[in-house]
Order: sequence, then structure tokens, then C-alpha cells
Amino acid sequence: MVLLAGLALVLHGLVIGAPGAAAQSSFTFTGGGWGHGVGMSQWGARGMAANGWTWGQILTHYYSGTTVATQGTSDDLKVLVAQKTSTFTLVTGGTTTLMGVGTVPGGRTLTLTRAGDGVRVTGALNATTPGPILVSYEGAGALKVSPPGYSYAYGLLGIGPDAAGGLRAVVGDLSMQQYLYGIGE
Repeated sequence: MVLLAGLALVLHGLVIGAPGAAAQSSFTFTGGGWGHGVGMSQWGARGMAANGWTWGQILTHYYSGTTVATQGTSDDLKVLVAQKTSTFTLVTGGTTTLMGVGTVPGGRTLTLTRAGDGVRVTGALNATTPGPILVSYEGAGALKVSPPGYSYAYGLLGIGPDAAGGLRAVVGDLSMQQYLYGIGE
């Protein structure tokens, strides 16, 4: 017991008697947040804008060595909806036309599956196409596509065979403004 008390006093003396570490006067932090550290930081860009930087100055700061220039916008943007999918289900929000197949009113369901190099349509219409199929719905109300389970209001939906043996769906013929309407942020 006496030995343990003596050892405790010696250790206590070592800890209390140890000289304190000198405080550092500066620190350097490096890193890129949660991402990959490449590109433009949203908060950094916001802070720069709040301090009077123009959008051109902010872009050239984050993307050094680049030049900001005006370029025309495309009216044929394409968005991949899904690929390697065995079946797509479409629920019409208004009059919808499957080009070369037929037209259906709103509130109808269509199922599309692969048929060789074509597409088989069942449900509100029944047909098999020799190749990809275009679906027109703009101005007719949103078209719900599952998977992924989202609705689309602009452009043309193209569904056709993909190289993996399934189907691929792409929304095309979108203007930049229509594309931006569809962004959820």
C-alpha cells in the first residue's frame, strides 16, 4: 500500500512538474470539404459575391487558366433518365403520343419492354416497334416515368434498347430554360 502511494506521488510530481508546451501562434488548414477538392465552393463563391466580386472574377478564380466567354445555348439538351432497365412504366398526365404507335388520353398507363432491337408497348396501347420509340407529351401535362419515378413536363422521351440488354430512356429536345425548370435545387 505504501509502495503504491509513493508511486502515485512520484507520477503526480512528474505530471505537475512537466514544463508546459509553447502555444502555436498560427495554424494552417488544408482540404476541400466533403467533396473532391476540385471546382468551385458554393460558400466561397457566395462570400466572394457578397464582397463585390463579379461572376467572371469568381469563375476565373476557381478555374484558373480559363477564359470566360459568351456562347450560344443549345436547344437540344439531353438528360439520361435511366438505363439497363427491363421495363418502363409511363403514366400519362395529358394527351400523349407514342410516335408511330398511337395517342392516349391522360391518366392512362403504358408498359414498355425490350423486344429484340425494338420496344414492345402494352397497356393503353399495344404494339411492337422495330427500333427506339419517341414519346411526345409537352403541353399535355407531366408524364410520369418509372423507374426512376419522376415526372417530366418538357422535351421528348426516347426509349430504346441499350447495349446491356435492357432499355434506356433519355429526355431530349430540351432548351436550357426547360432544363433549368426541372432542377430541384
